[in-house]
Amino acid sequence: MNLESQVCSLELSKRLCELGVKNEPLFFWYKGYKDKPFCDYHEQGCIHQDYPNPEIICSAFTISELLELLPHRITIKENEPFNSFKLNIEKSFIIDDEIIKLNEPIKTSFIYVVNYYCDSTECNGEDAWLRRLLCKHPYDRNASDALAKMLIQLIENGYVKNE
Repeated sequence: MNLESQVCSLELSKRLCELGVKNEPLFFWYKGYKDKPFCDYHEQGCIHQDYPNPEIICSAFTISELLELLPHRITIKENEPFNSFKLNIEKSFIIDDEIIKLNEPIKTSFIYVVNYYCDSTECNGEDAWLRRLLCKHPYDRNASDALAKMLIQLIENGYVKNE
């Protein structure tokens, strides 16, 4: 497993930094040869062997850092008592081919789905607890990207504050 699968993408890392997410990163995204970004461990005085003077672009948020940044529960002000949501992470799959061809194996890929589910119960209607999600389902083949997308949504919708 390569390092890039353990951190969120450069694009999502940049967005988290723009939103003011603070962390003490172990890894950074750097500008490399011909500005091709790469991710690497950061240590004071450490010089990457292939790029002697790499320029830091931004923090590279790891899966564990993102899990620490995401709240385990969110309570909102409206729809009380159905206003308490807890973090849920699922590993699922998607079918890769748009058209399933006869006599050919179906190709699937694993994805990670992150959201906050209402942990109160309401049995029927549009607000039934099975349908109560805090926001749009972010998902991705990379677990850290799915977590980063969720954190970005929470910040942009005012559910968490950056301090």
